[in-house]
Amino acid sequence: MKWLIVNTDYTAFLDWLYRRHAGLENAPYAEQLARRDESLFATADFYSTNLRRLGHEAVDVHANNLRLQSAWAREHGIAAPRSETWGFRMRRGVVPWVERSPSDRWIYRTLAAQIRHHRPDVLLCHDLNLSRDFFRRMKPHVGTLVGQFAAPLPPDCEDLPVYDLLLSSLPSYVERFRAMGIAARQLPFAFDSRVLDRVGRPARSIDVSFIGSIFRVHASRRRWLEAVTARAPITAWCPDRHGLKQEEIPRCRVQGSAWGVEMYRVLAASRITLNHHIDLAGNFANNMRLFEATGAGCLLITDHKFNLHEWFEPDREVVTYRGAEHCAELIRYFLEHEDERRAIAEAGQRRTLADHSYLRRMEQLVDIVEHHRRRKSRRPPTGATARRIGFPRKQAA
Repeated sequence: MKWLIVNTDYTAFLDWLYRRHAGLENAPYAEQLARRDESLFATADFYSTNLRRLGHEAVDVHANNLRLQSAWAREHGIAAPRSETWGFRMRRGVVPWVERSPSDRWIYRTLAAQIRHHRPDVLLCHDLNLSRDFFRRMKPHVGTLVGQFAAPLPPDCEDLPVYDLLLSSLPSYVERFRAMGIAARQLPFAFDSRVLDRVGRPARSIDVSFIGSIFRVHASRRRWLEAVTARAPITAWCPDRHGLKQEEIPRCRVQGSAWGVEMYRVLAASRITLNHHIDLAGNFANNMRLFEATGAGCLLITDHKFNLHEWFEPDREVVTYRGAEHCAELIRYFLEHEDERRAIAEAGQRRTLADHSYLRRMEQLVDIVEHHRRRKSRRPPTGATARRIGFPRKQAA
């Protein structure tokens, strides 16, 4: 099958990427896309590369990357946007954010050209905030429209049924989508072993790390971090570090952002890393850090969730805490018991590399989509379509 994978990126990440590669915005599309993939940010090219390993055609598109999309447009005879505008959005669906952005009209015009150019059997969209009306207009050029989402849902989600199939790492979302009449399946996150080739095996020079956002909307996470750091020293990498007051968390060494490969280098250099799900997850273990941390080979201490055993064996492959005080006790214990720490970390890494690779996830994804397409093709036509092809009407009882 031909896959087109549509994603969007944080503006702060894009600024970081183009600062790291001076002049990259003037490079051809293929070179810019390669640098984006090499950043290892978010899911990078983990989907497309592993789909290709399975014999499919797969292409990535980053719809809101103006510099990258402008290069594609130039190479395909599409005029670049005249200017940027200031726009408002909810970052991660919950954080008020004002940023420079190209006009929506140009973003969708370019994305439409890419869809028509590739004519995918499957379009997989990772951002449900992209216009559903746009995708409705594009459906004649797409075989199956699939969405994948685990962030807070957009407020105007009544038109989500434009998607043929929705995927989420959150079981609660799967049930919610099905209640809306949409075919839905659970698909967890994963880890790509190529990350280890990039980061190597650095010395475990960081005792305890935490990587994640702590905006004020992450109320429970912020309270947890403050409570843990009052009892144990932690080094935290947070893109929103200026929202923290050092006097509130005096034992926490607050660093700046750690995007993509830099995040993996922090994890690879950590003896212990901490995980705390956002409130949206409820009682479900589902976030990317579960697999990023274990894949990188550090000991993961994560909040207890009732379904965690589906992915890891607690106390053998990961360690779970029930509250900030318990978390701090576990930190102190494993910093003093290196052999136990190393044994659990190595077991967690083995489990992730064996069962939670992106190659395995893409096998599952292909099975899910192919099953959906088969079911849809067997579904008898109704209404005007049935009459047009001579399908007999159902007789009244």
